[in-house]
Amino acid sequence: MMVRSSQGLVRLRMVAQTSSNSVPSNFQQLSERVRERFVVSLLKISNRILLVSMALTCQAVVALAQAEAEVSAVSADPAHSEATTGQPPADVPSAAPDIAEPQEAVTEFFRLPAEHHPWARFAPGAWREVEITTETFDEQGELVNRSVTTQQEILKSVSGDRYTLDVQATVDLVGKRIVGAWITRVLHLPTDRAGEIVETVPLDDASIHVGGREIECQTWKVVYRDDARTLIDRIRYTPGHFPFVLDRTTLPGNGADNSPQTAIQVVSAVALDIPYTIDDQVIRSSCVQTKRQGDKGSTNRIAFIAAEVPGGELVARTSDFDLQGTLTRWSTQELLRYGLTPLETLLDTSSDESPESRRQRRLLRRQNRR
Repeated sequence: MMVRSSQGLVRLRMVAQTSSNSVPSNFQQLSERVRERFVVSLLKISNRILLVSMALTCQAVVALAQAEAEVSAVSADPAHSEATTGQPPADVPSAAPDIAEPQEAVTEFFRLPAEHHPWARFAPGAWREVEITTETFDEQGELVNRSVTTQQEILKSVSGDRYTLDVQATVDLVGKRIVGAWITRVLHLPTDRAGEIVETVPLDDASIHVGGREIECQTWKVVYRDDARTLIDRIRYTPGHFPFVLDRTTLPGNGADNSPQTAIQVVSAVALDIPYTIDDQVIRSSCVQTKRQGDKGSTNRIAFIAAEVPGGELVARTSDFDLQGTLTRWSTQELLRYGLTPLETLLDTSSDESPESRRQRRLLRRQNRR
């Protein structure tokens, strides 16, 4: 009995020892499987988290874009603008976004280039001296008065669309000499007047005929002040033919139209490329006619002008008529001398030389040139 118990105890110990030796191996295998499953689970969970975060991000971007679109739509709403700011909204263009908005109209101005102006084309200091002989007639056509005026003009400056002249006149009348003071005049290039230019408007181009030649011209409407009145000039300008401004029609600025009946003055080039001799040189000139209509009558003036002379005019003839068409006065204008550089003696008006002496001096000079 005791032997069997001992043998049984020995067996139990052997079984226990065997079991104890196999436990670490089984537990290790079990742990590795658990770790593998745990890692796989972690990867699955991380992938799911990544997918969820990406989905949330996309939703947030879409929501943000929708919010911005709503804000833009609300800001562009005129009612919302007025409600939030208390001010009337600015005009909202109705054009579609893909259509370019129209650009603002560009205001055009008539700028007569200095090189196309009879005075401004020269440097300051250029000058001329002219003699104007005037005779006046009574109702029977008898001569009642005669005067001779010597006028001197000096170009002082050219700035922008203005030029400045110093002008002095000496009048010989019935044996007396009246020496005038020097007067400074600031004039505008487009109008040759002192009044401010109010506006210039481009009109349709037009062709005009000068001496049998058809010339294409720009047409401009120039509105300006002249003392207490407003005048309108319709100017036909071409940069290719001297005297450049080929026609100028002056109208009263009281809403009158451009019909010839309302014009108070028309200056037109009537002939081009006419030879004219000055200082033993034949130069090219143009003939310009001025017709003026006033309350007391009319004036007709013919002048020959050239680009080589300051002020342009070489010679001019003027006739004045009353409302019945009777000649009341006429005058002649002759160029005595001119220069392109300053001449100090031109400012000396103290000379007692008579008109007859000046005429004799001019005649002698012409004979010497021959």
